[in-house]
Amino acid sequence: MRLSLLLSCFVFLGLKQSVLAQAANIWIKPNAVWHYDIDSFSGTYGFIKTAYVGDTIIEGYSTQILTSVRYLFGFDTNDILHLSAVQNLPTNYTRNNENQVFYWLNNQFEILYDFTKTPGESYTVVSIEPTVQFCNPSSSVTVQSTSSTTIGNQTYPTIELTSDQANFSRLSGQINARYGNQTNTFTPQAWLFPVNSFYMDGILSVSPCDTNLMIDYIHYKFRCFQDDSLIVNPSNEDCEYLLNNVGINDLTKEGYMLFPNPATNFITLVAPSEENEVAIYNSMGTLVLTTKTTKKIEEIPLNLPSGTYFLKSSSNQSEVFYNKFVIRQ
Repeated sequence: MRLSLLLSCFVFLGLKQSVLAQAANIWIKPNAVWHYDIDSFSGTYGFIKTAYVGDTIIEGYSTQILTSVRYLFGFDTNDILHLSAVQNLPTNYTRNNENQVFYWLNNQFEILYDFTKTPGESYTVVSIEPTVQFCNPSSSVTVQSTSSTTIGNQTYPTIELTSDQANFSRLSGQINARYGNQTNTFTPQAWLFPVNSFYMDGILSVSPCDTNLMIDYIHYKFRCFQDDSLIVNPSNEDCEYLLNNVGINDLTKEGYMLFPNPATNFITLVAPSEENEVAIYNSMGTLVLTTKTTKKIEEIPLNLPSGTYFLKSSSNQSEVFYNKFVIRQ
């Protein structure tokens, strides 16, 4: 009896470890980073950078914390490309079992990707929604096809999803179980998470649920992904090509950025706070300009000779940012 019980325990533990190994295998590893290009007919374009920044416990489940930043760009009257906005999107939380990925929404876990579904089957992506005219009371996605994606020596299930335009929340594209949406052509709602209708942080993201209306919306395209054990870059291009091509450095870990560098008659400061005290010093350490910002992204006019300068920015949150830049007239 005792031997039988011990054998049963070993079998149970072996099955549990096997399931855990499968569960860990189908989803992301630490330090995962995604880049998705975004574009619209109105000229709004840029990219979203999503990063796996840590873990937490929600309802007893080990859960990944994913933060996302949206970078938007535009051309000025001189046809010069500028960064127009840096927007922090809501933090997302994910967990998974051996064949499903879940995300935390409205105080409960919802299914994000379900690899048990067969073509023609649907599942709900959001079960709690605001009441919106013309929109379905519950959003769902439909599996159009199933296949697999081979990455290295591993094969992962893949599903092709579409959303009804009458849904409030929509998710489309080709989803693999290793890192999510891998749609490599511009497609509406082809991001990691469902995209809501109407406005998201001031940008029209998808058309409203009234199918009689034709309104511009944002398209998404997978660019690249990497984590501790995988790098995927189908186009073999710079993941942050827009930032780098206009000569802008990436945000510091504190959320600051200064561009262009070299500058001529202005410099743009990106800061996590709207109100900042700004001081600019020349190479001799002489204070040559002081100003205050009232926006998170603000152009600072410069009427200074060519040379090397140092900018100091401080906010009422006691944050201090230093950066060297060059003026060339």
